[in-house]
This record gives sequence, C-alpha cells and structure tokens, in this order.
Amino acid sequence: MGKQRGLLALILALVIGAIFVLVKVPPRLGLDLQGGSQLTILVRPTEKIPKISEDNLRDVTRVLENRVNGLGVAEAIVQTVGQDQILVQLPGVSDPQQAERVLGGTAQLEFRGQKPGTEAQVQAESLARGEILQQQIQARESGDAAAIATAQAALERSDQAILELFEKPASRENI
Repeated sequence: MGKQRGLLALILALVIGAIFVLVKVPPRLGLDLQGGSQLTILVRPTEKIPKISEDNLRDVTRVLENRVNGLGVAEAIVQTVGQDQILVQLPGVSDPQQAERVLGGTAQLEFRGQKPGTEAQVQAESLARGEILQQQIQARESGDAAAIATAQAALERSDQAILELFEKPASRENI
C-alpha cells in the first residue's frame, strides 16, 4: 500500500512539473502552425562551375544559413533537397518577396576610407543601429507590422547616415 501511494505521488509530481514547464516555456510553433514562408532554391551550374557538387551545395547552404540568421528568424530550416535544390523554411516571415530578395541577393564588398573626425559619429550611429535592430527583432516576435515597417525605415536611415561618414569607393577601373 505504501509503495502505491509513493508511486502515485511521483506520478502526480511529474504531471504538475510538466504542466508548469508547458506554462512557463511555451512550445515554439513551426511553419505549419505559425505560418511563414517556404522557398525552394534551385542551384544552377555556371560556366565556371559546370556541375554542382556536394561541396558546392554545402557552401551555398552555409551562405543561406548566414543570411537567414541575419534576418533574425527563430527556428528557420535550411536543408538540401536532392542534387541541386535547397529548401528554406522561415516561420513567422509573412513577406516571401522580402525573404527572396535577402536570400537571393548577390553580396558586394566595397572598401571605403572613413572621413577624418567622424569617429564619435560612427560609434554613436553604430550604437543607435544596434538598438534599432533590437526593436526590429521585438517587432517581428510580436508580429506588429507597423512596428516592423517603422524599424525597417529607421534601419535604412541609420545605414545611410553611417554610409555618409565614409569616403566614396574608388572606381573599379582604378582597382
């Protein structure tokens, strides 16, 4: 009889603990329950790379994962499908065109010299940009479309302000 009461008490404690955990740590909803965007990206051969190898596909997947992390999307999935496709699932991203632009864009690297006497301004703009990014993440988590648009506009203004603190890049002919 004492063993049965002990076992019943243990089961009851586990049930109460499970309920407590579910209330305090709600489960993250996936793409099927939360909604979002799903993109299938086809990796095509080029003149320089006539055949897509596993290494090429893995490299493209890694670049896409970095870009998805830059979006600030939680629980995103980036995985290969077949020999030449990559599946990207972005829960909570309601604008598939924006996701496609970010993921499909070609990166460009420019070297610019900082204008003299702008060190404090660059530091202040960088700190402000960090705060704007935090606001954007919070807006995305809450799903507030107006706050997301406001944060995006503020981010673009901040990027422009930082850009003006640096010299124009040298023309490609001079490089």
